[in-house]
Amino acid sequence: MGFYIKGNFCGSLCRNFHEPLSNVVVKVYLPEEPTTENSRTKYTFGILKEETVLKKIKFLIGIGKTDALGNYEIKLSDQYNGGPVAFDIEVTEVPRQKAKISKKIQFTLTTLQPVWKEGGGESYYNWHYCLPFKFWASIRTAFDAWMICGYVKSASDHRIPIAGAKVSAYDSDWIKDDFLGTVSTDSSGYFRIDYSSVDFKKTFLSPLVNVETPFSPIPGPGVYFKVASNEGVMLFEENKADGEKMPRRNIPNCFDIELYVDCNE
Repeated sequence: MGFYIKGNFCGSLCRNFHEPLSNVVVKVYLPEEPTTENSRTKYTFGILKEETVLKKIKFLIGIGKTDALGNYEIKLSDQYNGGPVAFDIEVTEVPRQKAKISKKIQFTLTTLQPVWKEGGGESYYNWHYCLPFKFWASIRTAFDAWMICGYVKSASDHRIPIAGAKVSAYDSDWIKDDFLGTVSTDSSGYFRIDYSSVDFKKTFLSPLVNVETPFSPIPGPGVYFKVASNEGVMLFEENKADGEKMPRRNIPNCFDIELYVDCNE
C-alpha cells in the first residue's frame, strides 16, 4: 500500500488574476514537532535559510515537480504512516520572468492532516492551493519579475471587451521614457505585459548605468498606455503626464488596470 498526494499550485496576482506555479519543486516532510488535533492545519509562509533546509532533510518523505500548469503528484516514502505532513516549495524561476537571476528560494507552505481515500490498494489525497497575493508578490519581487495586467473595454459601456487590440506600456521618465512592452488582448480583452526593473531604469548611459529617474524611495515605474487596433489605428493614447499622477506613479511589481477605448475613432 502506498500514499500519493496530487493536486495543483498557483500564485495569486493582482485583483482576481492568478498564475500556475509551473516547474517548482514540491517537498513533503514529516512535521518537525508533534502536531495536535487542534493544530494540524496551519499556514506558516516563510522563506527558509539554507541551513534550515539542510536540517529538514531527515524529515523529507516525498519530492516532486509541478508541470507547466502547476499540477503535481508525489508518492510518499515507506516511513510515512498516514499522519500530518508539511509542505515546502522550492522556486528557481517564476512564470514569464525576464530577468536572468540565478537563485533558489525555498519556503514553508503549511502543515496539514490529509484525508486519505483508498482505491486499488493505494491511498490518495488531492490538495490544491493558491498562494496569497502578498506572499507570492514578495517571491516574484525576489526574481525581479514585474507585470501589468488588465482589460481593454469599450468606452461606451465599460463592459464590451476589445479583442485583438495592441496595448503598449511606457515608463514616464525625466531623461527618456522607457518602453516596457506591447501585447495583444485576447477574446476577453485581457492583456499581460511582463518586464524587469532594467526596463524602467534605463538612462542615456545604459547598459553601463541603469537608474530610475526621478529618484524615488519607491522603485517602481510611472506608467502610461497606448492602445492601437490590429491594423495599427490608434484607439487610445496617453502621455507621460499620465504616468506622473497617482496611482500610476511608482506602481508595484504587480499592477492591474482597465483601459476604455472608443472603437469608433
